[in-house]
Amino acid sequence: MLALRYPQQTWLEKIPASLKMALLAIATSGIFFIDSTKIMFLLFVATISFQFLFGWQILKFSLGLLNPLLPFVAIIAFWHLFTGDLTQGLLIILRLLLIVSLANIVTCSTNMGEISEIIEKILSPLRFTKINIQAVSLCVIIFIRFTPIVLERHKILHLAYKCRSGKRPSWQIILPLILTVMDDADHVAQSLRSRSNLKV
Repeated sequence: MLALRYPQQTWLEKIPASLKMALLAIATSGIFFIDSTKIMFLLFVATISFQFLFGWQILKFSLGLLNPLLPFVAIIAFWHLFTGDLTQGLLIILRLLLIVSLANIVTCSTNMGEISEIIEKILSPLRFTKINIQAVSLCVIIFIRFTPIVLERHKILHLAYKCRSGKRPSWQIILPLILTVMDDADHVAQSLRSRSNLKV
């Protein structure tokens, strides 16, 4: 799996990428103006329900993309439990889950080439500063494409540690995961250096 894409096609893929990106930017900005936990929860439930309309397989896939956020959710919950402000902590957690869910909907239903073109158009005014717009766009696309690979690598290390020790891993697989990701990044950089005119 080279990119975050839904396991099956949906009508969202027919919507222009520029429109989806614009709606995502507006929605993400508007979320920070909502201070009601109830409204935020309803919006999150509505987002999950919207994905359920495409079928159980897509809903399961989308919920799986939220798994990497669980450590951050736990940290936020623990901190606000310690400070005695659970309402604010819940609001932050719901904002995080909602924003990532909306971003996943756009990413999973949009071709990477279209996203790259939009990024280059947005950053086009920076050409006058001699910034390599193509390189910036490529970095974003590589980050998106590497996300499922890192998630799969985390899953493999998790299972390997559990099979060998019989215990559930926590921090033990962080260093191996970082090292493997850095190794992959080095291979990608070498490939770009030898096959393109970008400075990597």
